[in-house]
Amino acid sequence: MLGFEPFGRFGVLAEIGEAAVWLYSDNASFVTGHAMVVDGVRLLAWSVSGSR
Repeated sequence: MLGFEPFGRFGVLAEIGEAAVWLYSDNASFVTGHAMVVDGVRLLAWSVSGSR
């Protein structure tokens, strides 16, 4: 199953949490109305390869 992961590993909960914390921080104060995808580039790899 890891062979299908673009980074060769699964993400961990802390990585999702870090993205959420960043969105809540002052560092993201200029970010509005954005759906952030935290998937280890899986969506991009899927769209480039055309696989489903």
